[in-house]
Amino acid sequence: MASLMLWLSAIFFGMVLTVVVLGDPNPVHDNFYGYLLFIVLQAITGVIIFMLISSMIIGQIGSSFLNLI
Repeated sequence: MASLMLWLSAIFFGMVLTVVVLGDPNPVHDNFYGYLLFIVLQAITGVIIFMLISSMIIGQIGSSFLNLI
C-alpha cells in the first residue's frame, strides 16, 4: 500500500510540474530539459524504493515460513 501511495504522489507531483513548466506562454528550453531530467531521476528513485520495499516484503515472507518449520 505504501508503494502505491508513493507512486500516486509521484505521478501527481509530475503532473503539477508538467503544467507549471510546459504551460508557460514563453517556453524556455532550459526548463524543459530540467523537467526531463527530473522525470528520469524520479523514475530511477521510484524503482529503487520499489525494489527495497519489495525485497523487505519478500524477506518477511521468507522468515515467517522459516519460523513455521
